[in-house]
Amino acid sequence: MAKVLPFGSRRLPFLFLVDQWRELQRETKAGPWEIEARLLRLGCTVDEITAALRIGLVGGGMSATEAFVTVEAHVGTKPGDLGFARLTALAAISHSLHGLDEDLVGESDAAPKGARTSRRRTAKSPGPTSSKPRARRASPRATSDA
Repeated sequence: MAKVLPFGSRRLPFLFLVDQWRELQRETKAGPWEIEARLLRLGCTVDEITAALRIGLVGGGMSATEAFVTVEAHVGTKPGDLGFARLTALAAISHSLHGLDEDLVGESDAAPKGARTSRRRTAKSPGPTSSKPRARRASPRATSDA
């Protein structure tokens, strides 16, 4: 399933399947997780960013020519474009490698948004506990006047 991401003034589908990964590997001389790591740690090149975007757009259904023109029109034409393009490429690649962002590990048992949970605070229940230690009260035995 393609990941629809904002790119330029539109929201476009990006998808990496085996054919797209092979093409990206040929162009970058790196495997899928190495490409993701380069994008994540800012060790990527401009050509890796543009290749990932272009190939991902083709995987998402765009023609190769239209993908090339779209990427060239939106990467490096004004300040900040390259950084945004890197983040878009990273999101598309990470989605391809790790799956849907709606299906987060450990979240399948979570209550649906807006659902009430059984852990409600009432007037009788104490508020959140403090991390500060309580001040000790003096013991009645320790304060005798004898």
